[in-house]
Amino acid sequence: MECRHGTHCPYLNGEDVLRLIGERDYLRQRIDEMEKVMALAQAEIEKLRQENQRLKEEREKLGYQLKQMLGKIFKPGVKSEPEVNRPKRGAPCGHRGNSRRRPEEISEFDLLTSILTNVIIAVDGLRPMRKVLMSMW
Repeated sequence: MECRHGTHCPYLNGEDVLRLIGERDYLRQRIDEMEKVMALAQAEIEKLRQENQRLKEEREKLGYQLKQMLGKIFKPGVKSEPEVNRPKRGAPCGHRGNSRRRPEEISEFDLLTSILTNVIIAVDGLRPMRKVLMSMW
C-alpha cells in the first residue's frame, strides 16, 4: 500500500520521506557505534575495578606483613609484674631534695641573647636599639 501523495508526506508538512528515512538510518548507525563504545568503556571500567580491588587486598596484606616484621624487631609492649621488694626511688619523705643551687647573680650573658641582639641590630641598622634590647634582658 503506497501513499497517494508519493514522496511528499502531509504529516511531514509536505517534506520528502526519503530524506527522513536517510536520517533515520544515519542515526541508527550512530547509536550502534555509541553502544559499541559504551560496551568497551564498561569492560575497561570493570577491569580497573578488579585491579583496584586486587591492589587494595595486596596493600592490606603488605601492611599486615610490615606490622609483623616490626613486631619482631621491638620488644612487646607487655610490662613485667612490679617487684614487691624493690626499694623506693628518690629522697626519703620529709628530706630536702639534692639538686643544683640557683645562682644569686647572673654574670654572663646567654649566647642566644647576644646573637639575637646582634641580628636585630644588623637588620635595623640602629645602634641605639642595642641599649633598649640590653635593658629588656
